[in-house]
Amino acid sequence: MAPFMASLPEAVAAPFLTRYAPQRRGLAFALTWAVIGTGFLSAAAFKRPHYLLSVVPAYCLLLAPVIDRLFFGVLSTANRLVRVTCYGVPLLLAAGAVVGGFALQKQYPLLLGPYVFASAGAFLVWTAACLTYVRGRRTAAFVLSNLGVPLLLLVVWPAASKAIEVNSEAEALAAAFREHGIGGDDEIISADRRPNASLAFYSGIQIHRLINENEIAGFRHDRLTVSELLLEESARRMQERLNETEHRVIVILHAKYYQMLSRRDDFSVQVLFRLDGYHDDAEDELVVVTSAPPV
Repeated sequence: MAPFMASLPEAVAAPFLTRYAPQRRGLAFALTWAVIGTGFLSAAAFKRPHYLLSVVPAYCLLLAPVIDRLFFGVLSTANRLVRVTCYGVPLLLAAGAVVGGFALQKQYPLLLGPYVFASAGAFLVWTAACLTYVRGRRTAAFVLSNLGVPLLLLVVWPAASKAIEVNSEAEALAAAFREHGIGGDDEIISADRRPNASLAFYSGIQIHRLINENEIAGFRHDRLTVSELLLEESARRMQERLNETEHRVIVILHAKYYQMLSRRDDFSVQVLFRLDGYHDDAEDELVVVTSAPPV
């Protein structure tokens, strides 16, 4: 969709425009799907960025008649506006590439080289598409517009997979478990948050909840506030599991919760290791503990 995003405003308005009257019923259906889906996903407390993939087909359907008219249909747009747009888009692309380069340098400096190469290639291809379009060769411009996408995928995707670690914290936690001989008969428990599913999926390490979902529902009244009663119950059960079991129990806590528990007189554990450097807020870092050795 990247080459055609500038047409998205017209696509969203298409069900209400006279020029798209023959497709109005289908466009109204796609618009309902797009608007309600986007609104629901944006308002939901459990949202994740990739959930938006479920509404991308709706926006593609809205774009279809707009792109068809733009490249293959009869245009009612004044030639002057077409020329201004075709000459202005390359300038916007160049400015966007420069801004993106500065942002990338701060977050993923290793990707700057592939980014420069990919953005330069995409700029040349899409600029050629604009210049071809302004000369009236719209079919050739359509082909050139689409050629920019595989170019970006062939360069950026392999480079990003080498420079960006998606599950870096989970991989580091699995490596630390192996380094400390944790596994096999050890019981691993997440004390204050739900277990990281990627750890079990990629590493085969099973992590259990200290309090199951049904019990937690009785302690919580909303999604954002954690009651003191739940924290106290978690602390009690954790100490109970650490002290009254025949096999070794490993507990994963977040630093904020560990610091709060460490002020208690009845909280006695042995810190095996910490994972630092994976969160902007130090309170979200992980602390892994087990039962304290006997005095």
